[in-house]
Amino acid sequence: MTTERAPAEAAPARRQRSRRLRWAVMAGLVAALLWSWFDLTGRPQYSLYRLSAAIQSRDLAAAEHYFDVDAIAVAASEMFAAEYSPRGVAVEGMRPVVAVRVRAEIRRMVETAGPQQASIAIPADFLGAFRVFEVSRQGTEAWVSYSDARRGVVRFRMSQQPDRSWKITEFDRDWVRRQLQDRPRR
Repeated sequence: MTTERAPAEAAPARRQRSRRLRWAVMAGLVAALLWSWFDLTGRPQYSLYRLSAAIQSRDLAAAEHYFDVDAIAVAASEMFAAEYSPRGVAVEGMRPVVAVRVRAEIRRMVETAGPQQASIAIPADFLGAFRVFEVSRQGTEAWVSYSDARRGVVRFRMSQQPDRSWKITEFDRDWVRRQLQDRPRR
């Protein structure tokens, strides 16, 4: 009699194990999906995609979130002082002027919102942000470069923020020099 009951009792146990296994697999897939999204949103390319989306929607405040204007102004001021200004010009005196110019350039980029007018043309689609940019990441710092048909190779530094987003903090000096040489005098 016990031998007849064993197969009947084994079937519900097998079904229960099968259900547990399915739930474990589903939980594992959900966890993997969440971790992938967490990892993806912490990459420089994702912040560049969000910057592009802000530019395309002409949202100046959102676009400015991805630029550390003060850090860009410091780096540019140091370069200008070292290469273009007479000796003795204080970098601190140039910083506010450069910061105003950087903000004006961001505003112009957002207002024109077209690749032909922008100083930096960022791919507008999600996958493009991951295909086009070459990122050399070292911890919370990254150098990003890509080829632009009008501007040549564009290179800039990004720094990761506490909220895991990335901000552009410095443009490559060679790129800045080319921009200064190519820009018509006003």
